[in-house]
Amino acid sequence: MPLDIDLQEYRQRVAANAPAFLRPRRFVSAENWANATTQGGTRYLGMFRENEPDLPAILTHRRLLILGEPGAGKSTAAKAVALQLLTNNDANVPILSSLKGYHGDLRALLLQSVPATILDALTIKRTYILDGIDEVPAGLRSTLRDDLNGLIATDASARLVLTARQAYYAQHANAFPDGLTAYHLIEFDDDDIRACAIQAGVDPDGFLHAAREVDADEELRNPFVLTVMLERYHQERHLGRTRSENVDYAVQRLIQSRPQFNTFKQRRALKMLAVACETAARNELTEQEAVRVLLEAIEFPEATARELLEELAQSILIRTPAGISFQMRSYGEYLAAEELHDKSIDRLQELAFQGNTPLDTWLNTITYLAEMNHKVQAYFAQHYPHWLINVSPAALTEQERTKLTRTLLRDINAAGTYLVNQETFSLRRLAQLLTPATTADLRALLTSDSPHQVGNALVLLALRHDPDVVPLALQLATEHRNASPLRYSAIVALINDDHAALDPLISFVNENDLYHISIVDAIGSLCTPEDFPRVLPMLERTDAGLSAAFYHFRELKTEAALRAGIEYLIAHTDTLHGHRLDSYLEPIIDLIPTYWSSDLAQRIGQLLAAAHDVHSGKLIERIVKHVATHDQHGVATQSMIATLQREGKRPRFIGRMIAGLITPHAAQWIKEHAQEYARDIAIWLPSGAARDILDPPTAEMVRAQAEAIEAYRREHEQEAQAVRTIREEQQETIRTSRNINAIAQACATLAKEYWPDITDEQREWLTHEVTNTLVEFDLAHSITWESPNQWRHPRGLEPLLNVADVYQLRLTDDVPVVLALRSWPYPAIANYYRRYGLSHAAAEQLARLLDPAENDNVASHVFGFLRTTGHDDPGVRAKLARVALDTTRTPQVRLGAMGCLARNDTATLLILATDQDESLRGQAVRHLIEQQHQPTIHNALTIITDAVLQGAEVPFPNDSPLDWIGNITQPFAIEDLRRLRRRTLGLTLWRVTSLVTSTLAEINKMSAAAIIRDQLADTPEAWRQHFTQEADKLQRAARIEAAQATPFDEIIRRLKGATSMILLKVWCEGPTDRPVFAKLFTELGEQEIADTLDFVAGWPTALSEHQPDRWLDGCRQAIMILDGDRGRKRTKPEELSDDAKKLQRRFAKYPLQLKILRRYGIENYFPRHAIETVLGRQLPDAYFPIPFDVGIEDHFREPQAWWQRLRNFLCRRKPRGYYGKHLNERTAQHVTLADIAGTDLATILNEIKQAADALRD
Repeated sequence: MPLDIDLQEYRQRVAANAPAFLRPRRFVSAENWANATTQGGTRYLGMFRENEPDLPAILTHRRLLILGEPGAGKSTAAKAVALQLLTNNDANVPILSSLKGYHGDLRALLLQSVPATILDALTIKRTYILDGIDEVPAGLRSTLRDDLNGLIATDASARLVLTARQAYYAQHANAFPDGLTAYHLIEFDDDDIRACAIQAGVDPDGFLHAAREVDADEELRNPFVLTVMLERYHQERHLGRTRSENVDYAVQRLIQSRPQFNTFKQRRALKMLAVACETAARNELTEQEAVRVLLEAIEFPEATARELLEELAQSILIRTPAGISFQMRSYGEYLAAEELHDKSIDRLQELAFQGNTPLDTWLNTITYLAEMNHKVQAYFAQHYPHWLINVSPAALTEQERTKLTRTLLRDINAAGTYLVNQETFSLRRLAQLLTPATTADLRALLTSDSPHQVGNALVLLALRHDPDVVPLALQLATEHRNASPLRYSAIVALINDDHAALDPLISFVNENDLYHISIVDAIGSLCTPEDFPRVLPMLERTDAGLSAAFYHFRELKTEAALRAGIEYLIAHTDTLHGHRLDSYLEPIIDLIPTYWSSDLAQRIGQLLAAAHDVHSGKLIERIVKHVATHDQHGVATQSMIATLQREGKRPRFIGRMIAGLITPHAAQWIKEHAQEYARDIAIWLPSGAARDILDPPTAEMVRAQAEAIEAYRREHEQEAQAVRTIREEQQETIRTSRNINAIAQACATLAKEYWPDITDEQREWLTHEVTNTLVEFDLAHSITWESPNQWRHPRGLEPLLNVADVYQLRLTDDVPVVLALRSWPYPAIANYYRRYGLSHAAAEQLARLLDPAENDNVASHVFGFLRTTGHDDPGVRAKLARVALDTTRTPQVRLGAMGCLARNDTATLLILATDQDESLRGQAVRHLIEQQHQPTIHNALTIITDAVLQGAEVPFPNDSPLDWIGNITQPFAIEDLRRLRRRTLGLTLWRVTSLVTSTLAEINKMSAAAIIRDQLADTPEAWRQHFTQEADKLQRAARIEAAQATPFDEIIRRLKGATSMILLKVWCEGPTDRPVFAKLFTELGEQEIADTLDFVAGWPTALSEHQPDRWLDGCRQAIMILDGDRGRKRTKPEELSDDAKKLQRRFAKYPLQLKILRRYGIENYFPRHAIETVLGRQLPDAYFPIPFDVGIEDHFREPQAWWQRLRNFLCRRKPRGYYGKHLNERTAQHVTLADIAGTDLATILNEIKQAADALRD
């Protein structure tokens, strides 16, 4: 049949166009999505991502939206959906199309790639996979939405999968059809990166090592960035030497991916947005703030600014609920550093400092900046050396690294700090900065009398893999089992030094040791495949997330590791029943494809036999998955069956798990060599050739099966058609019926996602009928409670409330809506209130529902409604107070009423605080504390006894009786909390001390930090380093909060003063001209112009640049000053040259001015005294004044005899002058405005000053 032929050809075509390489992706629901670049964002890496759904799991949703950041792989995910349907024999036919080609007719677009027979056939189910809804032009968004809604309505059994950029969905949610379930693509993990590297022909270990060396491993988690970085590594066999080089490469490629605006303008905009984010101390701007930054920085209309912002949100920015943010914070931090790379320390301090202290939010930006600007590097090395720990070692000389690390170690040791307890910087990064000189210093400290110096030296030398630290670390780690920072430092050293001896640690390990978990982690991080039999049982018994061991097992990639893992599982099959070793052994099991061989297959078969009674488990599932892919000859299956035969065992539960391994070839082997197992295995197989071989059906069975299949198909089609028919009838009823009971019945059975749109006329009729019907229900009497858990209500009540909710009907009588609470707190009731509020009559009825005559459940429903909606009026509040104070009501009802009063009725709460019922008294006090009632809080804090404090010291995660302290937020409590904290320190109560400290911090971070420091003398010695760091952290957080509260007008003011967000940009011709112009502009009072002055790099560069807006550099206006050597005619210096006229024509459409000096170059304006001062000699009068039309280097030459001139001519030798342009910077210091008075240069400078003044006005 034509349909069958079309369908087969279409499936083949879709499969042929699928990518040859696809990585299985994980997804996270929109509710749980958080991006690492926003404040508080988290990443889905390591073990945790395994809990998130994969593609088959999310395809269970009928209306699916796949979201991703730029470069996340959305289009690839769309193709993966199609391939998933094809390769898994899904009944749905994938209808795959890119919406980039949508021009207002969805069917026409689909017909470009899908035959009409497939689009129209009633006998097949379709899954529409429409990629890139964000690519649709703005003018067609509503048209597409209508098309999609129409598609959903007409092809109701179909599934819909859409893809879009996250930023687009955040800003244009109304462009999407209703009823979508949104999932975000999770970025790549290390396994994904390794697989992509192998696919690209790159050594994954070398690539990942290179990325980690320059801290670029986070950027690689974006598939697009990974692809371009792999291309670079494949071509050059290395990445950039520094962090800034690699981020720059990624940023540039992301910018180039969106060509609508030229890359210069995009980068200019991004740099200014980046500096604004950093200055505001947040990686986020509101859209209005972002637009304002662009308008201040670049000369263009607001519409263009918004268009540019939208374009940037498709490459390097993302949309957030509050506005825009950089996709990765490091992109913004690098771009901010790039903008500031040529600015002075004073300008940097204006943006990045609060008082004399740099803000912590600038740390990464300063790190990048220090790699670009040596002055910044030197300043921070002297004043804030710890800010340079993350600088790439390649950006510093060995001498600079030695000086920096010696300073850091001196400060750390002088403070008595143990590195293992500090939380402010990466030990690995500090270790990378060490030089042979500082390594020698550390070795000398191993014999120090100061324990913290010994501990710090051990840790850092171990990170450098120094074998000499192992004996001392072992001695310190095993000499006792008590807690001490020095012993912990020794254990950390053993974890990080790959020369550590395993046997002594295994002999020493003891579960009663305070550092038992850490020692086991060290053992796990040091074990080799030969150690598996000794080490894996320890890891399994510990049942803890051991991070060092976790990552070490991911580094075991040899065949020996794989075989040792298989052997261990054969000997310990009980491990397969649990999950405790899964995270360690999974990466080893994943080596099966790498080392697949017949011999390995034999051993895996023996493992499967040993696991014959395993019900399920991730490890066994992973093993079977790899075997199914690679065991083409059934060797593992044959080995398993042969082993079971020898041992006289039967495949019990394993039969279900190995079903995928039983190919017809394997089934034939079993039938010939192990007939006794045929039936055991056949029962787990689906119908097909393999099952028929093991359990051959009779002719009658085959016929009956065929008839059953056909009957099922017909029945299924009939049921599906019946469902569609009923659905269409119900939709038609809702759209057109004038029988309210019929509509209620249709709405009761039809899922809301299928409810149709209705006309205004039908909506008006429904408003009238729903109102009347609800009134006729007489809900005050028709809802009856027969017991605490059983009630009756009119049958159509909930459907009619849902009709009012979905179609947003404003009823003419809303009292029945409130009376419906007598039945249940339906969400539609709260939604109605949020839209329209309550009439006076309805509000009065709400209060009456709290009368004692009503069932207590009704009061509970009212309480829930009040809490959900926040409804408050005097009548309800008065009734709530009466209920709360009514001792004849149940405590549950009284507590519910009190909870609704908690926000604003202090008087009632004070009465209840003396109630006879203990539960009401306690809850009333808690509510008063939440209200910040000062007398209550003061009394509650001062009556706490030592016994109560000690009783509150309970282990996490149990609730503490004093948790209410955390609800105090007002400064008046600080003194009481200060006294209480001192008492908790004296009693050595860690949890209660932490509770009081965190409460103080919530009230005022600076005050909390001061209290912590003031009470350090009372603090137990073991806690002091932690609380010292906590005080530092609170002070930093307070400074950040202050910066974040800075008005945006002030942010803009700072940006204008410290960045290239200036009104006027001036360019001179070359680098040797710049110091002269800078000196003169400074004297003229134009410091901003002097600081931002740049050079063109000569006439050829100026002429070769065909995009003149490049010279604007984001400023309102720009002026270019070029020399007269090529800008004026030699014979007529008052006339411009052809080159100068060409530039003038090119600049005419832009706010660009071209100024041509009348003299050969800037040097021709130098006064005699400046030249002679720099040269240190008096020159003959013949040299002055300097001619207008001769280059300075040609002019200042020693006089020559005729024969010298002849020799130079014949040898084509240019005589050397004694003044070179390299002296201009020194000469500039002696040139003043008075020296050039009356010249055209003076006129040009004054005209520029006037232009700057006009722009400022």
